[in-house]
Amino acid sequence: MKFDLIITIISTVISAFLIIYIIISKPNRNKIINSFILFQTTAFAWSLGNMLEILAPNHQLQWKAILFSHLPINFAAVVWLYFCSTYTNKSLFNNQLRTFFLILPALMGYLFVLTNNQYHLFYLKSTYNQHLLATPAIILAIIASIYGLLGVVFLIKDSIGKSKIRWITNFSLILVGLIPLILEIISAINCWLFEERLPIRYYPTFSFSLTSIIVVIILFRYRFLNLVPIAHKNIFSNLDQAIVVFDNEEKIVDHNLFFKKIFMTEKLNDFKDFIIVLQKNRVDDEILQKISIIKNYSIELKINNKYYHMKIKPLFVYETEYFGKIISFIDITEHKRNLELIQQNQEQLIESERLLALNQLVGSIAHNLKTPLMSCSGINEIINKIICQSEKTINDLKIENQDQESLMINFEKVKYWIKNTKEQLNYMNDVIDTVKEQVAPIDESGQQSFYINELVNKINILMNNEIKKVGCSLRFEILTAAQARIKGNINYLLQVLNILIVNAKDAYEGKKGVIAIIIKPTAGDKVDIFVSDYGKGIKEEIQKKLFKKMVTTKGKNGSGIGLYILKLIVTTKFKGEINFESQEGVGSTFVVTLPLEVDNYC
Repeated sequence: MKFDLIITIISTVISAFLIIYIIISKPNRNKIINSFILFQTTAFAWSLGNMLEILAPNHQLQWKAILFSHLPINFAAVVWLYFCSTYTNKSLFNNQLRTFFLILPALMGYLFVLTNNQYHLFYLKSTYNQHLLATPAIILAIIASIYGLLGVVFLIKDSIGKSKIRWITNFSLILVGLIPLILEIISAINCWLFEERLPIRYYPTFSFSLTSIIVVIILFRYRFLNLVPIAHKNIFSNLDQAIVVFDNEEKIVDHNLFFKKIFMTEKLNDFKDFIIVLQKNRVDDEILQKISIIKNYSIELKINNKYYHMKIKPLFVYETEYFGKIISFIDITEHKRNLELIQQNQEQLIESERLLALNQLVGSIAHNLKTPLMSCSGINEIINKIICQSEKTINDLKIENQDQESLMINFEKVKYWIKNTKEQLNYMNDVIDTVKEQVAPIDESGQQSFYINELVNKINILMNNEIKKVGCSLRFEILTAAQARIKGNINYLLQVLNILIVNAKDAYEGKKGVIAIIIKPTAGDKVDIFVSDYGKGIKEEIQKKLFKKMVTTKGKNGSGIGLYILKLIVTTKFKGEINFESQEGVGSTFVVTLPLEVDNYC
């Protein structure tokens, strides 16, 4: 028996076995399984045709066998492409018109074979030992080769980033497609150029035997066409958490796409490489030691500016034999940002409640002070009336001139102090009224904006006297339009500027100095409020912590809470910003940027 006949019989038998096995073992077939059955049926028909061609006793029967075998030969490439596109979930054949044009070259090729005796569109010359292909047949062979290579491309793309088993399966399928394709191309070139002087006529048949064996291996060894493992692998590959698996020799045996994205610039082969990468990302040595121990462990890590929750779980066979370990990374960057936002909102809420409590306390004190002030004012008026009456009646009394003059002098002194006390009481009354406005529970639905001039007047009332006591002075420079209004509630901003002005005053440490307050417009319908002093400045190590922690430049005389509260008010109540510049021995400037009312222009 000829060698080529033996090979052909083996190929035919294996193909038939695979078709029968798949049909029996897969009663609930889907699109992938059906496409593979179609592909395997094509291989079976091709092998059977070759076997009949070899066994044909004469040229006439051989030609009939050729006509039979050319049906699967012409359609093999398109069937292969159909299987690859289905297996890799491509939508190449979902459109009917596109499907028709993809099948058309195969259909034309078979029609050329059927009409060959009349038109010689496929074989220019065909004998038992020799075939010479016509140009249309060569063109169709090129198209079929393109189909075959396109299917291979689909499989290669499907392998990128997938698991090891998936890669092995796809590589085996690539061989199944490439081996017959390459040998068929060589056979066609031999028929066309060398008129089959090379003894490779039945190599494609041999290739089918080889590829059928490959299919048997991946079918039984890697459970090819078992959709549960395929689905599991797809899920594993596309999980939104990174996973890598190490065996008991610390080698990487599997990983998914997410893991590759995290470590895309690194070449990882084993656990040592993995530890080196973590060291590059500044993971503590203590954590690295714990990671190396064979036990359950979890930790938060920062890799490539992202935060991950890393979990390590050892794998055991039969609960005792160590098999390896699996490490997973869950991206918690957004989660941490949300937690920070929640924490910030909680701090703002706590601060709002604290300010409200303080407002109520100071408001209550201011209210209680109004009563004695009014009493003092009333007493002043009574004393003044008594003095005036005494001045009218003093001439009627028999008092010596010297004593009379002395009494009048004392009356004038009392009247002077009554006038002075009245001015002080009026000033105190204005201050208390302003403080009550500032610290009273603020109705957020009330005042939505205020004029800048109104702000300046209230600053003068509240702060000017205290600033003068220590020998300092306020210097205002208003560069905004008269009608400019700031969005928000004035009393909150008074709290902010009060803190900044007091800090500026303290920066002079009891010496005389000027506190400059400059208000000028800036881009985006906003206004900058500068509060500058020329005092001692802020130390560099404190500047880094300012606004972030409760730090102070005043030593034991300061709590550091002022600037911390100040920033919360600016950001939460005004949606504004605060920045500063400071130099030791030169001074400090704080800049509060706030939005203006849109219908006002600076």
